[in-house]
Amino acid sequence: MPNRIALFLFTFLVCACHKATDPHTILADPSLLDNSEAEKEYSFALAASNLLSEKDYDGLEKLAATDRALESPVASGTAPISDFYDGIAGTPNNATEASFQQELSDLDAWTKARPDSVTARIACANAQISYAWFSRGSGWANTVTDAEWAAFRSSLAEASRLLLVDVDKRRAYPDWYSTIEMVGMGQSWPKFKFLKLSAECASQYPTDADPYTHAVIYLLPRWEGTNAELANFITTSADRVGGDEGDILYARLAACVWTYSCDTDVFSQTGLSCARVKHGMGLICRRFPHSSYAMNCFCVFACQAHDHDAAHVLFDQLGDHFLDSTWPSREEFEADRTWSR
Repeated sequence: MPNRIALFLFTFLVCACHKATDPHTILADPSLLDNSEAEKEYSFALAASNLLSEKDYDGLEKLAATDRALESPVASGTAPISDFYDGIAGTPNNATEASFQQELSDLDAWTKARPDSVTARIACANAQISYAWFSRGSGWANTVTDAEWAAFRSSLAEASRLLLVDVDKRRAYPDWYSTIEMVGMGQSWPKFKFLKLSAECASQYPTDADPYTHAVIYLLPRWEGTNAELANFITTSADRVGGDEGDILYARLAACVWTYSCDTDVFSQTGLSCARVKHGMGLICRRFPHSSYAMNCFCVFACQAHDHDAAHVLFDQLGDHFLDSTWPSREEFEADRTWSR
């Protein structure tokens, strides 16, 4: 039995209700599983990237409006508008100083051509945030030089400035909230300020997963929060939505905790409900029957809850649809699969 699983044995006792749902009744047809979700996300990003390279600013505005209106086509709940920004304002492939400067220049040209465009400013702000983290580097805080910190803070300040122009228009843009939350994380905003903004967004876009995701990251113990605050935020957010949609949001946010902190014992350390995650993941798998991502997440949670029956069925359904974005390693995936059998 893998060491990680051994740590969760006691969770079995507090999650006895996990047997209430027959795992055979909550899973998709395994023959349907594929990785088409990544292709869908890439298509949204590529469409935006092509329009920016062609300097088709009217096309960018129309595409952004269309993407905002679309429901998420993927199990994670990531909105198409997030992929839109990834395509034009994310970290460039094989990023260099030159590639970032080219990206910032292209986006600046858009804002100058369309000075009243909130979308253009959000795109520029996203690019500045990506550049800030590129400038800082990925090392521990005590390894970052004074020059790197200065560049980091300067880019975040520019992102903030761009977002606070015509700030009263923000309520029409859920992506504005997601972007300013990333600024707040980088600038270590006080908790009351960050959560007030998050609550404002949730009141208008209660089922939009992206702004919640940034709040979950902010509340991780390795960032600005505690496990108790994290569990309370997820529970309160899901309860506000209520019903099946609330349980789907609950499961997605639990997956976010695991994705951004793979050493966290999601149930034992945070106190999240394994029964509620199980119900939410079952709903997600039925809604997105092609999603190997959803099935991998469901399987991770079954192992964490020591739900042997569900894990056994899930591993059989998964076959070789392993995703490294949901497991610490291929070795751990195989070790857990051996345990389930």
